[in-house]
Amino acid sequence: MFPFGYGLSYTNFDYAALHTGKKVYNFNETLTAFNETLTATIKIKNTGKLAGKETVQLYVSKASSAIERAEKELKAFKKVMIPAGGEVTVTLNIPVKDLAYYDEKSMKWVVEPGTYKLLAGTSSQDIRATETFNIIGDK
Repeated sequence: MFPFGYGLSYTNFDYAALHTGKKVYNFNETLTAFNETLTATIKIKNTGKLAGKETVQLYVSKASSAIERAEKELKAFKKVMIPAGGEVTVTLNIPVKDLAYYDEKSMKWVVEPGTYKLLAGTSSQDIRATETFNIIGDK
């Protein structure tokens, strides 16, 4: 009946643009991207008159996937306390290997090449900011 992360607060929050430290992860070089971490940052401002806690949720979406995937997969979240009128920068990390699936044909974990979308929001149905990144290379 309610989306994951649904909740009420005594205050309101505005989300700024979502940023990633790196836009492309290349698997053709030495497969080191599998051990890398994707870092996303977002500024959140408390626009209300009361201090409040906000749980920032970071989802990943992969359009045109070779395998069946959920529309949005929760990959990271962080709860922060923000004073009235205050602003904080929230940093969320996702190990690139957390994007992998088990390929039965090759019998190994695979990170599918292509464009991925990061979605930050207050719940799975209240997405406030998005950003894309790419994984290139062969499976």
